[in-house]
Amino acid sequence: MTIPHAMRLRFRTFALFLSPLFAQAPATTPVQSSPVTTFHAQTELVTVPVIVTDKSGKHLTGLKQADFILEENGHPRPINSFEEVSPSSASFHLPKQPASQYANFVPSDAGVRRVTIIVLDLLNTPFIHQADARKQLIHYLAEHVEDSGPTSLSFLTSHGLRLVHSFTSDTSVLIAALQKVQSAMSVQDTPTVSTTTNGDSSNPMEDPSFSGDSASMATQLQQLFAEHDDAVYTAHTQKVQTLSTLAALEQIAQAYSGIPGRKALIWTTGGLPFLIDDPQSLIGLDTSLMENYQRTWDALNSASISVYPIDAHGLIGADLSRAGLGRTPRFPSRTIGLAPASAMETRQNAQDSMRAFAHATGGRPCFNTNDLAECFARAADDSSQYYLLSYYLPSDDRKPGWRKLKVQVNLPHVEVRARDGFFLGSTKQPEEHSLMQQFDIAAASPLDYTTIPLGVRIKSITATPSGEHKVTFILQVQPNGATIDVTANNHVFVDVNAVAEDDKGRLARVFGKTINVNIKPESMPVVLKTGFTFSNEITLPPGAFRLVRFVVRDELNGKMGTLTAPVETK
Repeated sequence: MTIPHAMRLRFRTFALFLSPLFAQAPATTPVQSSPVTTFHAQTELVTVPVIVTDKSGKHLTGLKQADFILEENGHPRPINSFEEVSPSSASFHLPKQPASQYANFVPSDAGVRRVTIIVLDLLNTPFIHQADARKQLIHYLAEHVEDSGPTSLSFLTSHGLRLVHSFTSDTSVLIAALQKVQSAMSVQDTPTVSTTTNGDSSNPMEDPSFSGDSASMATQLQQLFAEHDDAVYTAHTQKVQTLSTLAALEQIAQAYSGIPGRKALIWTTGGLPFLIDDPQSLIGLDTSLMENYQRTWDALNSASISVYPIDAHGLIGADLSRAGLGRTPRFPSRTIGLAPASAMETRQNAQDSMRAFAHATGGRPCFNTNDLAECFARAADDSSQYYLLSYYLPSDDRKPGWRKLKVQVNLPHVEVRARDGFFLGSTKQPEEHSLMQQFDIAAASPLDYTTIPLGVRIKSITATPSGEHKVTFILQVQPNGATIDVTANNHVFVDVNAVAEDDKGRLARVFGKTINVNIKPESMPVVLKTGFTFSNEITLPPGAFRLVRFVVRDELNGKMGTLTAPVETK
Protein backbone atom coordinates (compact mmCIF):
# COMPACT_ATOMS: atom_id res chain seq x y z
CA MET A 1 0.00 0.00 0.00
CA THR A 2 1.06 3.60 -0.49
CA ILE A 3 0.98 5.84 2.57
CA PRO A 4 -0.61 9.20 1.76
CA HIS A 5 0.83 12.38 3.14
CA ALA A 6 -1.24 14.25 5.69
CA MET A 7 -2.81 17.38 4.30
CA ARG A 8 -0.88 19.68 6.61
CA LEU A 9 2.65 18.96 7.78
CA ARG A 10 4.50 21.25 10.15
CA PHE A 11 8.10 20.79 11.22
CA ARG A 12 10.12 22.57 13.82
CA THR A 13 13.88 22.64 14.13
CA PHE A 14 15.06 19.06 14.50
CA ALA A 15 17.33 18.78 17.52
CA LEU A 16 20.04 16.15 18.00
CA PHE A 17 20.94 15.44 21.60
CA LEU A 18 23.76 13.17 22.70
CA SER A 19 22.31 12.22 26.05
CA PRO A 20 20.32 9.36 27.65
CA LEU A 21 16.71 9.17 26.60
CA PHE A 22 15.13 8.78 30.01
CA ALA A 23 17.10 10.70 32.60
CA GLN A 24 14.58 10.14 35.41
CA ALA A 25 13.87 6.48 34.67
CA PRO A 26 16.14 3.57 35.53
CA ALA A 27 18.33 2.74 32.58
CA THR A 28 17.48 -0.43 30.71
CA THR A 29 20.10 -2.47 28.91
CA PRO A 30 19.18 -3.50 25.36
CA VAL A 31 19.74 -7.05 24.24
CA GLN A 32 23.12 -7.55 22.62
CA SER A 33 22.47 -9.58 19.51
CA SER A 34 24.69 -12.44 18.47
CA PRO A 35 26.77 -11.71 15.36
CA VAL A 36 24.72 -11.95 12.21
CA THR A 37 25.60 -11.79 8.55
CA THR A 38 25.50 -8.22 7.33
CA PHE A 39 27.29 -6.73 4.39
CA HIS A 40 28.46 -3.15 4.64
CA ALA A 41 31.74 -1.70 3.44
CA GLN A 42 33.24 -2.22 6.88
CA THR A 43 31.58 -5.53 7.81
CA GLU A 44 33.46 -8.69 6.93
CA LEU A 45 32.33 -11.32 9.45
CA VAL A 46 30.08 -14.15 8.23
CA THR A 47 28.41 -16.23 10.95
CA VAL A 48 26.97 -19.68 10.21
CA PRO A 49 24.79 -21.59 12.74
CA VAL A 50 25.36 -25.34 12.39
CA ILE A 51 23.38 -28.30 13.78
CA VAL A 52 25.07 -31.69 14.03
CA THR A 53 23.07 -34.83 14.85
CA ASP A 54 23.59 -38.56 14.64
CA LYS A 55 21.46 -40.74 12.39
CA SER A 56 18.75 -40.99 15.07
CA GLY A 57 18.44 -37.20 15.23
CA LYS A 58 20.19 -36.76 18.59
CA HIS A 59 22.31 -33.63 18.93
CA LEU A 60 26.06 -34.21 19.14
CA THR A 61 27.53 -31.97 21.83
CA GLY A 62 31.11 -31.26 22.82
CA LEU A 63 32.53 -30.95 19.30
CA LYS A 64 35.63 -28.81 18.79
CA GLN A 65 36.52 -26.26 16.15
CA ALA A 66 38.98 -28.70 14.61
CA ASP A 67 36.08 -31.06 13.86
CA PHE A 68 34.57 -28.64 11.32
CA ILE A 69 35.48 -27.81 7.72
CA LEU A 70 33.93 -24.67 6.20
CA GLU A 71 33.95 -23.84 2.49
CA GLU A 72 32.66 -20.88 0.48
CA ASN A 73 32.21 -21.35 -3.25
CA GLY A 74 34.41 -24.42 -2.98
CA HIS A 75 37.27 -22.60 -1.24
CA PRO A 76 38.25 -23.50 2.36
CA ARG A 77 37.72 -20.68 4.85
CA PRO A 78 39.57 -20.53 8.17
CA ILE A 79 37.18 -20.48 11.13
CA ASN A 80 37.96 -17.35 13.15
CA SER A 81 35.34 -17.84 15.86
CA PHE A 82 33.72 -20.97 17.27
CA GLU A 83 31.03 -21.39 19.92
CA GLU A 84 28.70 -24.14 21.12
CA VAL A 85 25.31 -22.68 22.07
CA SER A 86 22.72 -24.28 24.37
CA PRO A 87 19.81 -21.82 24.50
CA SER A 88 17.60 -21.44 27.53
CA SER A 89 13.88 -22.22 27.27
CA ALA A 90 13.09 -19.53 29.86
CA SER A 91 10.68 -16.79 28.88
CA PHE A 92 11.75 -13.21 28.30
CA HIS A 93 11.79 -11.09 31.45
CA LEU A 94 10.13 -7.81 30.59
CA PRO A 95 10.53 -5.09 33.22
CA LYS A 96 7.62 -2.75 33.67
CA GLN A 97 8.05 0.31 31.49
CA PRO A 98 7.30 3.83 32.76
CA ALA A 99 4.14 5.44 31.43
CA SER A 100 4.34 6.69 27.82
CA GLN A 101 7.65 4.89 27.25
CA TYR A 102 7.98 2.21 24.57
CA ALA A 103 10.69 0.11 22.93
CA ASN A 104 10.97 -2.30 20.00
CA PHE A 105 13.75 -4.36 21.59
CA VAL A 106 13.51 -6.87 24.40
CA PRO A 107 15.00 -5.25 27.55
CA SER A 108 16.07 -8.59 28.98
CA ASP A 109 19.33 -10.23 29.93
CA ALA A 110 21.67 -11.03 27.07
CA GLY A 111 21.10 -14.79 27.32
CA VAL A 112 20.17 -16.71 24.18
CA ARG A 113 16.66 -18.17 24.18
CA ARG A 114 15.20 -21.19 22.40
CA VAL A 115 12.88 -19.13 20.23
CA THR A 116 10.16 -20.53 17.95
CA ILE A 117 8.20 -18.48 15.41
CA ILE A 118 5.03 -20.16 14.12
CA VAL A 119 3.33 -18.95 10.94
CA LEU A 120 0.05 -20.56 9.89
CA ASP A 121 -0.23 -19.83 6.18
CA LEU A 122 -3.90 -19.47 5.21
CA LEU A 123 -3.00 -17.67 2.00
CA ASN A 124 -1.21 -20.59 0.35
CA THR A 125 -2.91 -23.56 2.05
CA PRO A 126 -5.99 -25.16 0.45
CA PHE A 127 -9.19 -24.81 2.45
CA ILE A 128 -9.58 -28.55 3.01
CA HIS A 129 -6.17 -28.80 4.74
CA GLN A 130 -6.34 -25.73 6.98
CA ALA A 131 -8.45 -27.30 9.74
CA ASP A 132 -6.18 -30.33 10.07
CA ALA A 133 -3.07 -28.13 10.18
CA ARG A 134 -4.60 -26.13 13.05
CA LYS A 135 -5.62 -29.32 14.86
CA GLN A 136 -2.14 -30.79 14.73
CA LEU A 137 -0.53 -27.51 15.70
CA ILE A 138 -2.78 -27.41 18.76
CA HIS A 139 -1.77 -31.00 19.56
CA TYR A 140 1.91 -30.06 19.36
CA LEU A 141 1.50 -27.02 21.62
CA ALA A 142 -0.48 -29.04 24.17
CA GLU A 143 2.26 -31.70 24.35
CA HIS A 144 5.27 -29.36 24.46
CA VAL A 145 4.48 -26.90 27.23
CA GLU A 146 7.72 -27.06 29.19
CA ASP A 147 10.41 -27.23 26.53
CA SER A 148 9.08 -25.08 23.69
CA GLY A 149 10.57 -21.81 24.95
CA PRO A 150 9.27 -18.37 23.92
CA THR A 151 6.89 -18.87 20.99
CA SER A 152 5.06 -16.39 18.77
CA LEU A 153 2.09 -17.05 16.49
CA SER A 154 1.17 -15.26 13.27
CA PHE A 155 -1.25 -15.90 10.43
CA LEU A 156 -0.67 -15.13 6.77
CA THR A 157 -3.90 -14.20 5.00
CA SER A 158 -5.01 -12.49 1.82
CA HIS A 159 -4.82 -9.25 3.81
CA GLY A 160 -1.18 -9.81 4.73
CA LEU A 161 0.61 -10.83 7.90
CA ARG A 162 -1.35 -10.82 11.16
CA LEU A 163 0.33 -11.13 14.56
CA VAL A 164 -1.89 -13.25 16.82
CA HIS A 165 0.37 -13.29 19.87
CA SER A 166 3.88 -12.10 20.60
CA PHE A 167 6.43 -14.33 22.35
CA THR A 168 5.05 -16.28 25.26
CA SER A 169 5.87 -19.50 27.10
CA ASP A 170 2.19 -19.97 27.95
CA THR A 171 1.04 -22.16 25.08
CA SER A 172 -2.55 -22.14 26.34
CA VAL A 173 -3.06 -18.63 24.96
CA LEU A 174 -1.76 -19.77 21.57
CA ILE A 175 -4.08 -22.77 21.62
CA ALA A 176 -7.03 -20.53 22.47
CA ALA A 177 -6.19 -18.28 19.53
CA LEU A 178 -5.91 -21.22 17.13
CA GLN A 179 -9.28 -22.59 18.23
CA LYS A 180 -10.93 -19.35 17.12
CA VAL A 181 -9.43 -19.32 13.63
CA GLN A 182 -11.83 -19.81 10.75
CA SER A 183 -10.70 -21.49 7.55
CA ALA A 184 -10.65 -19.33 4.45
CA MET A 185 -10.43 -19.91 0.72
CA SER A 186 -6.86 -19.69 -0.50
CA VAL A 187 -5.32 -19.02 -3.88
CA GLN A 188 -4.74 -22.75 -4.27
CA ASP A 189 -8.50 -23.30 -4.13
CA THR A 190 -8.89 -21.46 -7.45
CA PRO A 191 -9.63 -24.11 -10.08
CA THR A 192 -6.88 -24.53 -12.66
CA VAL A 193 -7.53 -24.34 -16.37
CA SER A 194 -6.81 -27.30 -18.59
CA THR A 195 -6.61 -27.07 -22.35
CA THR A 196 -6.35 -30.83 -22.74
CA THR A 197 -8.95 -31.98 -25.26
CA ASN A 198 -8.11 -35.66 -25.56
CA GLY A 199 -5.86 -37.62 -23.22
CA ASP A 200 -2.58 -35.77 -22.65
CA SER A 201 -2.63 -33.84 -25.90
CA SER A 202 -2.47 -30.08 -25.37
CA ASN A 203 -2.41 -29.12 -29.06
CA PRO A 204 -5.83 -29.05 -30.70
CA MET A 205 -4.21 -29.14 -34.14
CA GLU A 206 -2.89 -32.62 -33.28
CA ASP A 207 -6.17 -33.75 -31.70
CA PRO A 208 -8.47 -35.85 -33.92
CA SER A 209 -11.50 -34.07 -32.51
CA PHE A 210 -10.27 -30.70 -33.80
CA SER A 211 -12.49 -29.90 -36.77
CA GLY A 212 -10.94 -28.45 -39.88
CA ASP A 213 -13.89 -26.33 -41.04
CA SER A 214 -13.51 -22.60 -40.51
CA ALA A 215 -16.57 -22.12 -38.30
CA SER A 216 -15.54 -24.87 -35.90
CA MET A 217 -11.92 -23.72 -35.92
CA ALA A 218 -12.99 -20.18 -35.09
CA THR A 219 -15.05 -21.44 -32.15
CA GLN A 220 -12.21 -23.55 -30.81
CA LEU A 221 -9.66 -20.75 -31.27
CA GLN A 222 -12.00 -18.43 -29.40
CA GLN A 223 -12.13 -20.97 -26.55
CA LEU A 224 -8.35 -21.31 -26.67
CA PHE A 225 -7.84 -17.55 -26.36
CA ALA A 226 -10.28 -17.46 -23.43
CA GLU A 227 -8.31 -20.19 -21.71
CA HIS A 228 -5.13 -18.27 -22.45
CA ASP A 229 -6.58 -15.19 -20.77
CA ASP A 230 -7.51 -17.32 -17.75
CA ALA A 231 -3.95 -18.64 -17.58
CA VAL A 232 -2.52 -15.12 -17.75
CA TYR A 233 -4.77 -14.12 -14.86
CA THR A 234 -3.74 -17.23 -12.90
CA ALA A 235 -0.06 -16.49 -13.46
CA HIS A 236 -0.55 -12.90 -12.31
CA THR A 237 -2.45 -14.03 -9.20
CA GLN A 238 0.28 -16.53 -8.33
CA LYS A 239 2.93 -13.86 -8.69
CA VAL A 240 1.08 -11.38 -6.48
CA GLN A 241 0.48 -14.11 -3.89
CA THR A 242 4.15 -15.10 -3.91
CA LEU A 243 5.37 -11.53 -3.55
CA SER A 244 2.96 -11.00 -0.66
CA THR A 245 4.26 -14.13 1.07
CA LEU A 246 7.91 -13.16 0.58
CA ALA A 247 7.17 -9.68 1.93
CA ALA A 248 5.58 -11.23 5.04
CA LEU A 249 8.64 -13.43 5.63
CA GLU A 250 10.91 -10.40 5.24
CA GLN A 251 8.81 -8.56 7.83
CA ILE A 252 9.31 -11.44 10.24
CA ALA A 253 13.06 -11.31 9.62
CA GLN A 254 13.15 -7.57 10.29
CA ALA A 255 10.96 -7.92 13.37
CA TYR A 256 12.93 -10.67 15.13
CA SER A 257 16.50 -9.85 14.09
CA GLY A 258 17.03 -8.03 17.40
CA ILE A 259 16.53 -11.25 19.38
CA PRO A 260 19.90 -12.94 19.92
CA GLY A 261 20.65 -16.42 18.70
CA ARG A 262 19.27 -18.79 16.11
CA LYS A 263 15.47 -18.81 15.69
CA ALA A 264 13.28 -21.54 14.20
CA LEU A 265 10.48 -20.39 11.88
CA ILE A 266 7.84 -23.13 11.58
CA TRP A 267 5.93 -22.29 8.41
CA THR A 268 2.83 -24.45 7.88
CA THR A 269 1.91 -23.90 4.25
CA GLY A 270 0.65 -25.33 1.00
CA GLY A 271 3.77 -23.96 -0.66
CA LEU A 272 4.74 -21.33 -3.19
CA PRO A 273 5.35 -21.78 -6.90
CA PHE A 274 9.13 -21.67 -7.30
CA LEU A 275 8.61 -21.10 -11.01
CA ILE A 276 5.39 -19.76 -12.49
CA ASP A 277 4.00 -20.97 -15.81
CA ASP A 278 3.55 -17.85 -17.90
CA PRO A 279 1.94 -18.17 -21.35
CA GLN A 280 3.24 -14.70 -22.24
CA SER A 281 6.87 -15.66 -21.65
CA LEU A 282 9.07 -16.83 -24.51
CA ILE A 283 10.22 -19.83 -22.46
CA GLY A 284 6.81 -20.43 -20.89
CA LEU A 285 8.07 -19.65 -17.39
CA ASP A 286 8.25 -16.53 -15.23
CA THR A 287 11.67 -16.55 -13.58
CA SER A 288 11.61 -12.92 -12.43
CA LEU A 289 10.94 -13.84 -8.77
CA MET A 290 14.37 -15.36 -8.12
CA GLU A 291 15.79 -12.01 -6.99
CA ASN A 292 12.88 -11.66 -4.54
CA TYR A 293 13.53 -15.15 -3.17
CA GLN A 294 17.22 -14.40 -2.68
CA ARG A 295 16.47 -11.10 -0.94
CA THR A 296 14.09 -12.89 1.44
CA TRP A 297 16.67 -15.61 2.18
CA ASP A 298 19.27 -12.92 2.84
CA ALA A 299 16.96 -11.13 5.29
CA LEU A 300 16.20 -14.38 7.12
CA ASN A 301 19.87 -15.34 7.31
CA SER A 302 20.84 -11.90 8.57
CA ALA A 303 18.28 -12.35 11.35
CA SER A 304 19.57 -15.89 12.12
CA ILE A 305 16.16 -17.38 11.29
CA SER A 306 16.05 -20.94 9.94
CA VAL A 307 12.88 -21.86 8.05
CA TYR A 308 11.08 -25.18 8.58
CA PRO A 309 8.44 -25.45 5.84
CA ILE A 310 5.79 -28.02 6.75
CA ASP A 311 3.58 -29.19 3.90
CA ALA A 312 0.01 -28.82 5.13
CA HIS A 313 -1.24 -31.22 2.44
CA GLY A 314 0.09 -34.13 4.47
CA LEU A 315 0.37 -37.49 2.75
CA ILE A 316 -1.10 -37.28 -0.75
CA GLY A 317 -0.87 -40.05 -3.32
CA ALA A 318 0.29 -39.34 -6.83
CA ASP A 319 -3.11 -39.93 -8.42
CA LEU A 320 -4.91 -37.69 -5.92
CA SER A 321 -2.24 -35.03 -6.35
CA ARG A 322 -2.87 -34.85 -10.09
CA ALA A 323 -6.65 -35.15 -9.99
CA GLY A 324 -7.39 -32.97 -7.00
CA LEU A 325 -4.80 -30.27 -7.43
CA GLY A 326 -4.70 -30.11 -11.20
CA ARG A 327 -1.83 -29.15 -13.44
CA THR A 328 -0.59 -25.82 -14.64
CA PRO A 329 -2.09 -25.01 -18.07
CA ARG A 330 -0.20 -25.81 -21.23
CA PHE A 331 -0.61 -23.89 -24.47
CA PRO A 332 0.02 -24.85 -28.10
CA SER A 333 2.71 -22.47 -29.30
CA ARG A 334 2.53 -23.74 -32.90
CA THR A 335 -1.13 -22.80 -33.15
CA ILE A 336 -1.20 -19.16 -32.13
CA GLY A 337 2.42 -18.27 -31.37
CA LEU A 338 2.25 -18.71 -27.64
CA ALA A 339 5.07 -19.83 -25.36
CA PRO A 340 6.24 -23.47 -25.31
CA ALA A 341 4.43 -25.84 -22.98
CA SER A 342 5.59 -26.35 -19.42
CA ALA A 343 5.18 -29.76 -17.82
CA MET A 344 5.76 -28.71 -14.24
CA GLU A 345 3.74 -30.63 -11.70
CA THR A 346 2.11 -28.32 -9.17
CA ARG A 347 3.03 -30.13 -5.97
CA GLN A 348 6.60 -30.77 -7.05
CA ASN A 349 6.99 -27.07 -7.83
CA ALA A 350 5.72 -26.09 -4.38
CA GLN A 351 7.88 -28.64 -2.60
CA ASP A 352 10.93 -27.45 -4.54
CA SER A 353 10.40 -23.97 -3.12
CA MET A 354 10.01 -25.40 0.40
CA ARG A 355 13.30 -27.28 0.02
CA ALA A 356 14.98 -24.12 -1.24
CA PHE A 357 13.80 -22.13 1.80
CA ALA A 358 15.04 -24.82 4.18
CA HIS A 359 18.41 -25.29 2.51
CA ALA A 360 19.06 -21.57 2.07
CA THR A 361 18.42 -20.86 5.77
CA GLY A 362 19.60 -24.03 7.51
CA GLY A 363 16.16 -25.45 8.30
CA ARG A 364 14.51 -28.71 7.29
CA PRO A 365 11.38 -29.32 5.18
CA CYS A 366 8.69 -31.82 6.13
CA PHE A 367 6.72 -33.53 3.34
CA ASN A 368 4.42 -36.46 2.75
CA THR A 369 3.34 -37.14 6.31
CA ASN A 370 0.09 -36.81 8.16
CA ASP A 371 1.92 -36.44 11.48
CA LEU A 372 2.48 -32.70 11.29
CA ALA A 373 2.83 -32.47 15.08
CA GLU A 374 6.02 -34.53 14.83
CA CYS A 375 7.31 -32.09 12.20
CA PHE A 376 6.67 -29.21 14.60
CA ALA A 377 8.49 -31.01 17.41
CA ARG A 378 11.57 -31.79 15.29
CA ALA A 379 11.80 -28.19 14.11
CA ALA A 380 11.61 -26.79 17.63
CA ASP A 381 14.13 -29.34 18.90
CA ASP A 382 16.75 -28.14 16.41
CA SER A 383 17.09 -24.89 18.39
CA SER A 384 17.97 -26.69 21.62
CA GLN A 385 21.68 -26.85 20.72
CA TYR A 386 23.89 -25.70 17.84
CA TYR A 387 27.35 -24.39 16.91
CA LEU A 388 28.29 -20.95 15.62
CA LEU A 389 31.11 -20.77 13.06
CA SER A 390 32.42 -17.39 11.93
CA TYR A 391 34.95 -16.35 9.32
CA TYR A 392 36.09 -13.17 7.59
CA LEU A 393 35.46 -12.51 3.95
CA PRO A 394 38.68 -12.06 1.95
CA SER A 395 39.34 -8.37 1.36
CA ASP A 396 39.89 -8.96 -2.36
CA ASP A 397 36.61 -10.82 -2.89
CA ARG A 398 33.64 -8.47 -2.83
CA LYS A 399 31.78 -9.40 -6.02
CA PRO A 400 28.02 -9.20 -5.36
CA GLY A 401 25.97 -12.37 -5.73
CA TRP A 402 24.99 -15.62 -4.07
CA ARG A 403 27.84 -17.42 -2.26
CA LYS A 404 27.55 -21.17 -1.67
CA LEU A 405 28.44 -22.48 1.78
CA LYS A 406 29.33 -26.03 2.74
CA VAL A 407 29.98 -27.28 6.27
CA GLN A 408 31.43 -30.72 6.99
CA VAL A 409 32.30 -32.54 10.21
CA ASN A 410 35.18 -34.99 10.53
CA LEU A 411 33.02 -37.69 12.06
CA PRO A 412 31.30 -40.69 10.48
CA HIS A 413 27.53 -41.19 10.29
CA VAL A 414 26.49 -37.64 11.20
CA GLU A 415 23.98 -35.24 9.70
CA VAL A 416 25.10 -31.62 9.33
CA ARG A 417 22.52 -28.90 8.79
CA ALA A 418 23.53 -25.33 7.92
CA ARG A 419 22.38 -22.75 5.43
CA ASP A 420 23.83 -23.45 2.02
CA GLY A 421 24.72 -19.89 1.11
CA PHE A 422 24.38 -16.16 1.58
CA PHE A 423 23.88 -13.16 -0.63
CA LEU A 424 26.60 -10.55 -0.90
CA GLY A 425 24.71 -7.38 -1.72
CA SER A 426 25.50 -4.76 -4.29
CA THR A 427 26.99 -1.46 -3.16
CA LYS A 428 24.78 0.57 -5.50
CA GLN A 429 21.99 2.61 -3.97
CA PRO A 430 18.45 1.20 -4.38
CA GLU A 431 16.07 3.05 -6.65
CA GLU A 432 13.66 5.57 -5.19
CA HIS A 433 10.55 3.49 -5.86
CA SER A 434 12.18 0.55 -4.08
CA LEU A 435 12.89 2.69 -1.04
CA MET A 436 9.31 3.95 -0.96
CA GLN A 437 8.03 0.38 -1.21
CA GLN A 438 10.24 -0.64 1.72
CA PHE A 439 8.92 2.28 3.73
CA ASP A 440 5.28 1.49 2.95
CA ILE A 441 5.69 -2.17 3.95
CA ALA A 442 7.48 -1.24 7.19
CA ALA A 443 4.92 1.42 8.07
CA ALA A 444 1.96 -0.92 7.54
CA SER A 445 3.50 -4.03 9.11
CA PRO A 446 1.85 -5.39 12.29
CA LEU A 447 5.36 -6.18 13.59
CA ASP A 448 7.91 -3.67 14.81
CA TYR A 449 11.26 -4.03 13.07
CA THR A 450 14.07 -4.60 15.57
CA THR A 451 17.03 -4.44 13.20
CA ILE A 452 17.56 -0.94 14.57
CA PRO A 453 16.67 -0.98 18.31
CA LEU A 454 14.60 2.07 19.21
CA GLY A 455 12.99 3.62 22.27
CA VAL A 456 10.48 6.46 22.44
CA ARG A 457 8.81 8.55 25.10
CA ILE A 458 5.63 10.49 24.31
CA LYS A 459 6.07 13.64 26.35
CA SER A 460 2.74 15.30 25.65
CA ILE A 461 -0.33 15.34 23.39
CA THR A 462 -1.89 18.78 23.09
CA ALA A 463 -5.07 19.77 21.24
CA THR A 464 -5.17 23.03 19.28
CA PRO A 465 -8.20 25.27 18.61
CA SER A 466 -8.13 24.18 14.95
CA GLY A 467 -8.68 20.54 15.90
CA GLU A 468 -5.09 19.42 15.34
CA HIS A 469 -3.04 17.59 17.95
CA LYS A 470 0.62 18.19 18.66
CA VAL A 471 2.57 15.16 19.85
CA THR A 472 5.93 15.91 21.45
CA PHE A 473 8.29 12.95 21.55
CA ILE A 474 11.84 11.88 22.32
CA LEU A 475 13.16 9.09 20.10
CA GLN A 476 16.36 7.17 20.90
CA VAL A 477 18.41 5.01 18.59
CA GLN A 478 20.06 2.53 20.93
CA PRO A 479 23.86 2.08 21.08
CA ASN A 480 25.20 0.32 17.96
CA GLY A 481 21.80 0.80 16.33
CA ALA A 482 22.98 3.21 13.64
CA THR A 483 26.14 2.97 11.57
CA ILE A 484 28.93 5.39 12.40
CA ASP A 485 31.36 5.52 9.48
CA VAL A 486 34.63 6.29 11.25
CA THR A 487 36.45 6.43 7.89
CA ALA A 488 34.31 9.43 6.89
CA ASN A 489 34.71 11.67 9.94
CA ASN A 490 32.23 9.72 12.10
CA HIS A 491 29.47 10.08 9.55
CA VAL A 492 25.86 9.26 10.52
CA PHE A 493 23.08 9.28 7.93
CA VAL A 494 19.56 8.23 8.96
CA ASP A 495 16.01 9.04 7.92
CA VAL A 496 13.35 9.42 10.61
CA ASN A 497 9.70 9.18 9.54
CA ALA A 498 6.39 8.67 11.28
CA VAL A 499 2.92 7.60 10.18
CA ALA A 500 -0.28 7.95 12.15
CA GLU A 501 -3.14 5.44 12.09
CA ASP A 502 -6.69 6.61 12.61
CA ASP A 503 -9.54 4.70 14.22
CA LYS A 504 -10.47 3.17 10.84
CA GLY A 505 -6.98 1.77 10.23
CA ARG A 506 -6.00 4.38 7.64
CA LEU A 507 -2.39 5.56 7.61
CA ALA A 508 -0.95 8.99 6.84
CA ARG A 509 2.66 10.12 6.87
CA VAL A 510 2.90 12.94 9.41
CA PHE A 511 6.62 13.39 9.96
CA GLY A 512 9.83 13.12 8.00
CA LYS A 513 13.37 14.29 8.58
CA THR A 514 16.88 13.36 7.43
CA ILE A 515 19.81 13.40 9.85
CA ASN A 516 23.08 13.69 7.98
CA VAL A 517 25.79 14.68 10.48
CA ASN A 518 29.34 14.04 11.61
CA ILE A 519 29.89 13.25 15.26
CA LYS A 520 32.59 15.25 16.98
CA PRO A 521 35.44 13.06 18.25
CA GLU A 522 34.92 14.23 21.84
CA SER A 523 31.26 13.16 21.67
CA MET A 524 31.95 9.62 20.45
CA PRO A 525 32.28 7.98 23.91
CA VAL A 526 28.85 9.29 24.90
CA VAL A 527 27.27 8.22 21.61
CA LEU A 528 28.72 4.72 21.86
CA LYS A 529 27.37 4.39 25.39
CA THR A 530 23.91 5.96 25.08
CA GLY A 531 23.10 6.13 21.37
CA PHE A 532 21.36 9.01 19.61
CA THR A 533 18.44 10.89 21.08
CA PHE A 534 16.09 12.90 18.83
CA SER A 535 13.48 15.33 20.15
CA ASN A 536 10.74 16.87 18.05
CA GLU A 537 7.02 17.40 17.56
CA ILE A 538 4.42 15.80 15.28
CA THR A 539 1.32 17.65 14.15
CA LEU A 540 -1.66 15.34 13.60
CA PRO A 541 -4.48 16.63 11.41
CA PRO A 542 -8.02 16.80 12.83
CA GLY A 543 -9.52 13.38 13.47
CA ALA A 544 -9.34 10.38 15.75
CA PHE A 545 -5.89 8.77 15.75
CA ARG A 546 -4.89 5.78 17.84
CA LEU A 547 -1.18 5.21 17.18
CA VAL A 548 1.98 6.64 15.68
CA ARG A 549 4.58 4.36 14.09
CA PHE A 550 8.15 5.64 13.81
CA VAL A 551 10.22 4.34 10.90
CA VAL A 552 14.00 4.81 10.99
CA ARG A 553 16.23 3.84 8.07
CA ASP A 554 20.03 3.77 8.21
CA GLU A 555 21.09 5.07 4.81
CA LEU A 556 24.64 3.75 5.25
CA ASN A 557 23.58 0.09 5.35
CA GLY A 558 19.87 -0.01 4.44
CA LYS A 559 18.71 -1.38 7.80
CA MET A 560 15.34 -0.30 9.20
CA GLY A 561 13.78 -0.08 12.62
CA THR A 562 10.16 0.67 13.50
CA LEU A 563 8.42 1.39 16.77
CA THR A 564 4.71 1.80 17.51
CA ALA A 565 3.45 4.12 20.24
CA PRO A 566 -0.25 4.51 21.12
CA VAL A 567 -1.83 7.95 21.01
CA GLU A 568 -5.46 8.83 21.67
CA THR A 569 -6.97 11.80 19.89
CA LYS A 570 -10.57 12.65 19.06
